[in-house]
Amino acid sequence: MAIGLTVAGAASRASAQTAQNVLVVINEESADSRSVGEYYIQKRQIPAENVVRLQLPVTDEIDRATLQNKIEGPLIAWFTAHTAWDRILYIVLTKGVPLRVSGTAGQGGTIASVDSELTMLYRRMVGFPIVLNGPLKNPYYVEQMPVGGFKPFTHEKHAIFLVTRLDAFTVAEAKGLVDRGLAPSRDGAIGLHARFAV
Repeated sequence: MAIGLTVAGAASRASAQTAQNVLVVINEESADSRSVGEYYIQKRQIPAENVVRLQLPVTDEIDRATLQNKIEGPLIAWFTAHTAWDRILYIVLTKGVPLRVSGTAGQGGTIASVDSELTMLYRRMVGFPIVLNGPLKNPYYVEQMPVGGFKPFTHEKHAIFLVTRLDAFTVAEAKGLVDRGLAPSRDGAIGLHARFAV
């Protein structure tokens, strides 16, 4: 899918990305989500207006209607009310926000992660058609770029949101992600668990 957008001021945002470019999503029905979200907001000094508090089921999986009505719809309303679709580059989901969208399996299936669906929300808001079936290549995948071609993220170049998730087995571990992000290290370990698989 070829996409070309002209976003005013994208170059200046790329050189000075701040907490103003971050939107935090908290599930108000989850004590874990509230705790992790508030910790991140305080540590990263996220403006209060850049926080969306949703009423979501406290479950790993939701159906597509719930995604559209309880997550995407309220987020689109927030972006519209704040005229923020170009200012916000990053969406941070917190522990307690559902992980998966149910659907059909297989290569042409419609099962998806909530994170991936929100990545494409920018394209939906600017009117590009989105195909639900099957995979879609990540336009920001670094290995697809030539050596030295990695640049700060902008909507002008990629027409997506970068979506991340503060999640772990415990609230303390999720908060630890915030702390380590403030003091990054080259050493560490990666842990995978079936609960997080899509």
